[in-house]
Amino acid sequence: MRYCDIIMNVDETDLAIKKMANLLKKGLTMTAEICPACNSPLFLDKNKELFCGACDKKVVKATDDQDVENISIEGNLQMVKKILNQKIEKISILISKESEIETLNNLTTLLNNLLNNISKINNLIKN
Repeated sequence: MRYCDIIMNVDETDLAIKKMANLLKKGLTMTAEICPACNSPLFLDKNKELFCGACDKKVVKATDDQDVENISIEGNLQMVKKILNQKIEKISILISKESEIETLNNLTTLLNNLLNNISKINNLIKN
């Protein structure tokens, strides 16, 4: 029994296989390497970056301890960025429904702060 069969039910495994078959049809190259999260085969995309078809995630290989630390930091920043984007969506909905000026002012200030933080995260990721 494959590891991915243990962590996924049969329907999820079938779906993952179909997704990987579609990646091959799209011209991605299946490698001999496996995903560290689900043990499914990894693919090389057109930019020569590793990608897990089952997890739908980019996979980055670390060559030394510094790489591991950098990858971990970038992953954490991406996670925080995703959370901030979710908060922005919620605040946008609140702004669209709000009519009280003071509350609108507070929401737009919060929105501006979140956008500034995303900008800072993007700058950190680039460097």
